[in-house]
Amino acid sequence: VGLISELGEKTAEIARLVEERKKLQEELGALQLSMTPVEDEPETAR
Repeated sequence: VGLISELGEKTAEIARLVEERKKLQEELGALQLSMTPVEDEPETAR
């Protein structure tokens, strides 16, 4: 029984990590999108 509950905990932990990773990837994507125009600016500013 201990093994099964441990497996359940691990599964829940993995699911939580997957959700966190998904959120981080979305944030990273949004960050990259917001950073893209900044890369073009120095050339026009010169």
